[in-house]
Amino acid sequence: VAGQAAAVVVEVRDTGEVISASVGDCEARILWEDSMLDLTAGQQRKPLLGSREAKPTSFTAALGTSATLVVGSDGLWKYTSTDCIRVAASTHPIEAAAAMLVESVKLRNGTLQDDVAVAVLSS
Repeated sequence: VAGQAAAVVVEVRDTGEVISASVGDCEARILWEDSMLDLTAGQQRKPLLGSREAKPTSFTAALGTSATLVVGSDGLWKYTSTDCIRVAASTHPIEAAAAMLVESVKLRNGTLQDDVAVAVLSS
């Protein structure tokens, strides 16, 4: 018996094309200095993977230049703001940005309200 899960799987090609599929409440967004594209806005939240009824939604987009791709579980998107994500992802080296984003959703006692997974890629 397997559990159920949300997922977003992303491939970024050398051309900057983003190809992905997702289901559940994980999200992928492309951030620019003054705008954002929520790649997963149209995905189905339920049923989840493992239910045998999941219907992943595919999407493609162009990353372009001066953009940052942020992929994360709901533990990121529920508990911090897009502005916080934008600042961490665009003003810090990507090696540090994901760790900073995880830190941004921790409670004062150091625990998390929900599982958190984050990946950051800059073009």
